[in-house]
Amino acid sequence: MENKTEKKSFKTTLYQSPYVLILLGVLGFLTGHIIIFGADAFNLSANTPKAVFSEINFTPKCPPKDSLCGKIISFESDSSNKLLIGYLAHDSIAKTRKVKDTLRQNGKLDTVFVLQNYYADTVTQTLISQAVLDKEYRKNYSSDIDFFRRNPTFTLWVVFIIAMFVVWFIAFLPLIYFNSTILKEFGKPNEKYATQTRGYTAFIIVVLLFFHWILIQSFMDSTPFSTFLFLKGFDTRFVAMNILGILAATPVFVGMMHIYKLSNGITASETDKIDRLKEKLKILLLFISINFSFVMVTTALLYNSINKLAFVAKVSTDLKFSPINNDFVVAYGAVYSILIAIFYIPSAIKIYSLRQEAVAPIATDAQGKGLKFDATIKTVLGEILKSSAPLATSIIASLLGLFFQ
Repeated sequence: MENKTEKKSFKTTLYQSPYVLILLGVLGFLTGHIIIFGADAFNLSANTPKAVFSEINFTPKCPPKDSLCGKIISFESDSSNKLLIGYLAHDSIAKTRKVKDTLRQNGKLDTVFVLQNYYADTVTQTLISQAVLDKEYRKNYSSDIDFFRRNPTFTLWVVFIIAMFVVWFIAFLPLIYFNSTILKEFGKPNEKYATQTRGYTAFIIVVLLFFHWILIQSFMDSTPFSTFLFLKGFDTRFVAMNILGILAATPVFVGMMHIYKLSNGITASETDKIDRLKEKLKILLLFISINFSFVMVTTALLYNSINKLAFVAKVSTDLKFSPINNDFVVAYGAVYSILIAIFYIPSAIKIYSLRQEAVAPIATDAQGKGLKFDATIKTVLGEILKSSAPLATSIIASLLGLFFQ
């Protein structure tokens, strides 16, 4: 029994220690750097620093005063989700033509037609693959600062990515401790919640992975932008960032599931418990909204930065529209608002229905049936609005992106 008490004391100390939180913040800071800059983030062996960031400088060979040559006519993905660019290329094609000539025959000049070979200048539609773009048109920089000087909006994106990881790492243990306090305050004394917590955690990770898999198989079957345009090899690290985001969100959704389960053991007369449980749910909603709002802001900054790249600006000018549209950011926010609603609304409606029963008796009709339809509709709409913080953030971020373009 004594060892068990010491173990609990150690866990509490671990969760509440400022040293642990600071170290987690530093770890998040380092992780953010590794996600952005890869394995070379802390490579000090090279004498000359080489930038991780680069861009495409698309300058095909064209004769002067040829307005068609070099014009981009398509921007799409091939079967392997690699970038495929269609453009009008200048070319010289060997042709043969008939020309008039004179020939002296029998003391007189006769006009005849002879065949003459020549090269005709022409403009042809040409497809260029991502590999060729990388090999022939990649512009590398001696340092990332040189890239940021030319593309300053990427600096803000990097800073927000690192800040996002710092928040994720610092909040992870306090969220787990917060869930344990909910169980301690509202749970049954002899109930074993460790197994339940592990089950909820596994279930939520599966749901989140399945949620993202459905998105990839449906309307996000191809990435709306190509990280190849500014950061080679980032796709794998981008997947790692999504996985870490799923892990960061898991304790919040575990807490929401615990609250729903615990609310089943509370009666309408226990108003104090209902109000305290409601406040706990609000705190969880606040954090997950901040979590996903960081994702929305960084996504909006990234879209805005990519649109300002010289190559993408040329694509937008030639195609008369941007292939990397800010509307994707709004859609992204709506999707994550739906995800929050899936976990948040059931718990919220349960608690609010208990609170409603405690505040006022349920009105009934002549047959004695409860008239709760209007109140339920209002509750559902209210909770949907509360869980739509990522959508609101994405709309604001998108509008700001359009304003500063």
